[in-house]
Amino acid sequence: MRARLIASLLALLVVASGVGAAAGGGVAWGSDPAPNIENSYTVTKAVHDMSWGASMEDARKFEANDGEIETIEAGVNESADNPFSTVPTDWNVTDWSAFPHAKDNVSALDSSGWTTDASGSAGSISTSDVETAPGVDAVKISTSGQTSGDTATATFSNFSVTSDESKRHLFVALDVKSIDAGTVVEFNVVDSNGDVKTAEINTSRSSGEDFVTNASGDGVVYQRALGDMATDSTNGDGSWNDIESVEIAVHDGDADLEIAGLNVEKMSTYDLGSAKKNTDSDEDDLETVEYAEKKTGGAMMLYSLETLGSAFDSAELHNLEIDMVGSPEHLPDDDVMIELEKTDKFPGYHGIATIYVDMGLQDSYDLSYSNAVRTDEQSVTSDRILSVEYAEGVSDDTDFADIEDSAFTDKTSLYSSEGTNVTVDDTLQTGSHDVVKFRMKLDEQQYNAIESTGGFGGGGRRAAACRTCQSSAGSSWFCSDSFGSSGADLAWLESAAEIRSRSSREPRGSSRTWAGPDSVSQRSERWRWR
Repeated sequence: MRARLIASLLALLVVASGVGAAAGGGVAWGSDPAPNIENSYTVTKAVHDMSWGASMEDARKFEANDGEIETIEAGVNESADNPFSTVPTDWNVTDWSAFPHAKDNVSALDSSGWTTDASGSAGSISTSDVETAPGVDAVKISTSGQTSGDTATATFSNFSVTSDESKRHLFVALDVKSIDAGTVVEFNVVDSNGDVKTAEINTSRSSGEDFVTNASGDGVVYQRALGDMATDSTNGDGSWNDIESVEIAVHDGDADLEIAGLNVEKMSTYDLGSAKKNTDSDEDDLETVEYAEKKTGGAMMLYSLETLGSAFDSAELHNLEIDMVGSPEHLPDDDVMIELEKTDKFPGYHGIATIYVDMGLQDSYDLSYSNAVRTDEQSVTSDRILSVEYAEGVSDDTDFADIEDSAFTDKTSLYSSEGTNVTVDDTLQTGSHDVVKFRMKLDEQQYNAIESTGGFGGGGRRAAACRTCQSSAGSSWFCSDSFGSSGADLAWLESAAEIRSRSSREPRGSSRTWAGPDSVSQRSERWRWR
């Protein structure tokens, strides 16, 4: 049956009708008459492994259901100021759980290393092991039953810092799952003599060098050099030497914290990336703002993953949201087809272009979509549009030519004038193959412009691949001007009979290149079947 289909499609290529077919690469998408169909959406990747890279192109990578690394059929929306959205406590960062570095198999994120004390409270305090995202270890510190005047503490002391104490930084990344009004949570860094450096969560404050946050929320980050923080010497000698413990004290109410990063050894801050923001009265120009801290819960916006510091070169960013735009240029070749037909049916026009585009949202466990919409900016005047049709839920193995007419919905009336933004579909379904079919009459300049001159590879949903073909004596086929060159020599294709014979023997999805004799300037034609 497929051999008969191939034979019938080859018959359509005779010069009497002037029809040719090319693959996705055969459409010059940047040309004026080419449709501007695109999918726009926010994709949430279950994980982005920074070892894949941090460029805009690398951001398209994801792990498919079979474990292979594949590419999202869209590009990062670089017209957005900050196309990336991420929560720091959803990052799996080796260094965030490595403190204290000098001790093997010891981590401040392991609840077994903490001691608790509720002797100053009518309530209780507990520690446990949790995850803030899949595979992101955290220690949970939670109080219960506390009221005004109560204090409960959790202390980690299995470490010692005996040099450059003032140059060290207190770093904490946490989710504040809940906190009572009026509650204060202190992060106390204590030296061997009882001197204390403190940062605090305080529901009654909104700023300050020692201010962490004032409300519940995920992804809070605080980091500051200990030498820049005030020293409380009430129980010490006033000298800052030999750091020996980190104490978390919860006062006057209850709090529930999940700490995904803790460090008092690092001698610099973590570079958490950068965003483009308007920080002055100039509304036209955006400034680059570097993140060192994050004092409110929720996601932070980044303009590029490349702005993250070297500490994150091998990090796993979970639940990374990316603003993306997908066009036919991002699709595999066999998801696009163009047919060009020269005709004198329409006076003043050179011919008809029929373009098929299969645009869908890839179905993967690691990808989810929001705000998905399929739009088109009308590329030609309405009088040149013969029809725009749309078929949803087309089987992936159905040739474009085999889609039943009844499967299409007419969208032509939506196209009113050149430049109009048309919403083709705003109820996109993951995994659905949706085909848009455009038919346009074009003048000679547009007709020649819409087909790419970069050659072509036949796609899986059509048989032939040449611009203008004709039959000669016997059953051989000759194609000319296949590469857009003027006065091109005839390139040689094997006979239709041999093609049919090969098609019955070759596996579905394979391709082969046939080249003509050496005397034909080493030209070649490519033909593919599914």
